Amino acid sequence: MASNVVTSSNFNAQKISFSAMKSLDSGGKQAYVNYDGGMFVMQTANCGLPFGLSAFDKAAGPVKYSVEISLRGHDEADSSVNKFYKTLVALDDFMVDQGVRNSKSWFKADLSRDVIKAFYSPMARYGKDKDGNVKPYPPNVKVNIRKKRDSDEFDVQCYDDQRNLYRGIPLEELLVRGTQMTALIQCTGVWVAGSKFGLSWKLVQSMITSLPQSKSRFTFVDDGDLEDSYKGKKASSTRGAKGEQEEQEEEEEEEEEEEEKAEDFVPPTKGKSVVSAMMPKAAPAIETLDDAEDDAEPIPVPKKATTTVVKKKTVPKAK
Repeated sequence: MASNVVTSSNFNAQKISFSAMKSLDSGGKQAYVNYDGGMFVMQTANCGLPFGLSAFDKAAGPVKYSVEISLRGHDEADSSVNKFYKTLVALDDFMVDQGVRNSKSWFKADLSRDVIKAFYSPMARYGKDKDGNVKPYPPNVKVNIRKKRDSDEFDVQCYDDQRNLYRGIPLEELLVRGTQMTALIQCTGVWVAGSKFGLSWKLVQSMITSLPQSKSRFTFVDDGDLEDSYKGKKASSTRGAKGEQEEQEEEEEEEEEEEEKAEDFVPPTKGKSVVSAMMPKAAPAIETLDDAEDDAEPIPVPKKATTTVVKKKTVPKAK
């Protein structure tokens, strides 16, 4: 069944429905999410990427990829990012309400709304310091990036702003720090792990409206003062962005472990679904988004005497 793309202007939380929760051997739970009887695919505003493509590498299991979408401008009234942010807040409120309504089956207890809200991982996430204070950065939305079945190729289509499909360019060269894009993201399910729950999303398509200029072209003119003014400043010039990314990654490691057993779940249907591209019909459409075989129940990692080490790294740009 084809799914209509949900935008900020047509979003209606009452069209969202859930399957029954499925318990996993690991102790977690998961369910799939429908929107108006079909897949839940949402279109973002035109947003920037603060970090680029990242990888979550564990000693056991495949590497998992994701990207953070910045909501810079979310506080600017009536901007497209502001409208998208409000849609996410409305979705978060709906999910908390559903957590309260399904408290018994999801959490095995009748819990108050305040408790459920504390359990919930919101769509728009603010970075916090060690004391729990919100950092002075815009919130981000995390979306996972999948690879095609039995392939090392990412299952994402990228277009330029003229609706031309990028071909032969590695994804890590397109989804870099500073890229501006509008994205189609698909909800792959709701997960419950311990005292946490939330929605998982994957990137399906992106329309890239701006790529940062290549940093390989050196165009400065050496006027004799450049070297003196530059000494001692190289490290500090990049510390802010690098430090922010490292802090963001550290905050996500714990949540990655909670989500990993449920984040890729979608309904095990037999048929294939088709989601049209955000562009006119002349643009290619997404095929076979229903990757139920990939989303089968994860096999729990056998318990070991040693502690699993989680290592988060940024994917190096292909040369």
